[in-house]
Amino acid sequence: MSDYRRAAANLSQAAGALSSAAQAMAKAASSLQSTTQTLARYANNPDGTRIVLMKQPKPVASSITNTHGTTNQAYRAPAITREHQNVETAPLESLPKATQPASDETIPPASSIPTPAPARDTSLIQGYSSSPSEAGSRSPVQARSRHHIMVNNESEVLIAACCLAKKFNLVACYLPVTSLVSVPLYQQLFSQVLDCPAGTIQTTTNLPKAQAEVTDFLNGHARGILLLPESIIAEMDVNPLLSSCVIHVGWPSRQENYESQVTKHNMQHSVLVAFGEDAEIYPGGSLILSQGEEWPSLHHILSNEVSALGPHFHEILAKVSSRTKERIYPVENGSQTMVLEVVATLNPDVLDYQPEESTNESEVRLPHVSAGFIAHNQLEGAVEDGVLNAGSTSPLSGDGALHGDAIPLNDSSPTDEKQKTPILTSEPSRTYIVLDSDFDLYPFLFHLVSPNDVSIKVVCFVKELMVVNFLIDQLKEVAKVPVIVALSQGEAKLQQAAEEFHSTGRGLLFWSAYTQPHPSLALNQIDHVVQMGWINDSELRNHQTELARASTVIFGRSEYASMNQGRKLLQSEGLFESQKSTALNKRGNGAQLDGVRKAWRACLAKTPTRTLRNCYTHWMMFYFAGKHKVPGWTAIDLVKAANNFARKTLLRGVDDGDTLEQAVGGPLPVTQGLVDHLGLQTAQQAGLLVVDTT
Repeated sequence: MSDYRRAAANLSQAAGALSSAAQAMAKAASSLQSTTQTLARYANNPDGTRIVLMKQPKPVASSITNTHGTTNQAYRAPAITREHQNVETAPLESLPKATQPASDETIPPASSIPTPAPARDTSLIQGYSSSPSEAGSRSPVQARSRHHIMVNNESEVLIAACCLAKKFNLVACYLPVTSLVSVPLYQQLFSQVLDCPAGTIQTTTNLPKAQAEVTDFLNGHARGILLLPESIIAEMDVNPLLSSCVIHVGWPSRQENYESQVTKHNMQHSVLVAFGEDAEIYPGGSLILSQGEEWPSLHHILSNEVSALGPHFHEILAKVSSRTKERIYPVENGSQTMVLEVVATLNPDVLDYQPEESTNESEVRLPHVSAGFIAHNQLEGAVEDGVLNAGSTSPLSGDGALHGDAIPLNDSSPTDEKQKTPILTSEPSRTYIVLDSDFDLYPFLFHLVSPNDVSIKVVCFVKELMVVNFLIDQLKEVAKVPVIVALSQGEAKLQQAAEEFHSTGRGLLFWSAYTQPHPSLALNQIDHVVQMGWINDSELRNHQTELARASTVIFGRSEYASMNQGRKLLQSEGLFESQKSTALNKRGNGAQLDGVRKAWRACLAKTPTRTLRNCYTHWMMFYFAGKHKVPGWTAIDLVKAANNFARKTLLRGVDDGDTLEQAVGGPLPVTQGLVDHLGLQTAQQAGLLVVDTT
């Protein structure tokens, strides 16, 4: 019996084990069912957020493209740890608040719209580019949905874009601008309306740096909006747990760029917000609409949200100065009256534009367009139709104003079969002046900012910025206004210089001719941009001149004489000789520059030799040893040019029969160390250098 009892006991234990196992299996099944339901719910939840249940691929080469540039460089994105982990569960309460629906509307599921085919890669065409194949081996990550919101009133485009942006954690916004100068206005608007960080890039020429800035912003913020000019094509990889969207504000100027922009990101949605009636005007407008669908909650946005946000939006917009709004007036993007009619309504309606000098709200509220631009592009008809305002463009007045009596015609313009009536108005806003004496370069600036009834703020772009920095005390003494030199090229220092300039009522800011203007400069009320000398980078020059409505390139006679067909080159760049050139070059008592010439001459005469020697030696190092070295120059060529600079600009050297300005001191000495460092022994042996042996 004992054997039977033992067998029975064993059977009883086995039955208990089977019962426990059955209970465990039932519990596991219940848990599995619950997990399955949870995953199903969050795999495609109502707010459009999708949970990716797999490891993300390791990042590979990604590129950013400047469609207005001539270079396209690859950038390897840094490793991102947060996005490359296994996602097992994602409780709703753990997600940022903005991922939950902002209203009772339903954001379309990310997979509900077929993804368009990626745009075909092309090479550089007419100064534009898409994404060349050599930019990286990675296939573009396609947007998960493609929609559009067509508003019936153009003044509601920005408001509708803000309403849409409120629904997402991360937003990348392509703006209807081609340079960074205009971005700070939008940055100010979006950050205050959305109450979230609004970032942008700091360069459009250094493409790897721009791509890094895009990546850093998107990876460094759980909520925010990144603002980009439409000339940029950026790759974007965002955390799939965050609701995200790419928004195009306004119709794109180039369809092929738009196609690349909507495919080179992994954000959940890509939405175009634009004025519906303009679809036929812009390239590919109808095709763009046919490739996407209307945003499902369109009626709710336009009827409720835009109306609710409108007062707050316009309250913020009213605080932005008219001059800041004028900087984004994109008249130079078109030449047809039909297009310009659209442009002409943009600032007055969209930006609540009212000229600062105007008190009559019923008058035409159009920013002034330069007469030179009108003549160069033959837009007289647009002026006659009331589409463009050919009013005064220079804020200067009195003797200091660079005004003329008529528009100089472009010699290269084709002759019309119908003679057009010349328009008599103020001088073109983009002019150049050739000064007979190199010495007059600084007196011209003093004259421009000299105290009068108008407060003048001038930004001057110079090539040899260190030379200016050596002379800063002398410049302050004669200019009698605050003088700031943005010497450091670090981001923080450049912003500090821009803010210091912004705090002054009048002043003179010197900036490197080879450095992009800091975006915060666009928020300054800058009256005039002066470019001292010529650089070949036309895109950079244009970004600089966009800071103000009036700009002037000033040349010393020496530099202008060295330019091949200088007049023809400058006219081809849309520059016209100032009508004030003759008056500014007059000499003697009563001449416009006579007073500041005498003051600057007296100041240089008492300037310590050490200071002027620093200017002289730095000038040589700038053009002989650095990245701006003049190709083909020998040591003798360099020293002759440096002696010419010292004699004509600093008034130091041997009198050479120059009847305009006599020297106030002898040749500037250099050290033997400099001679050895630059290899100037041949110039020393030729007697062109004075070497300080003390």
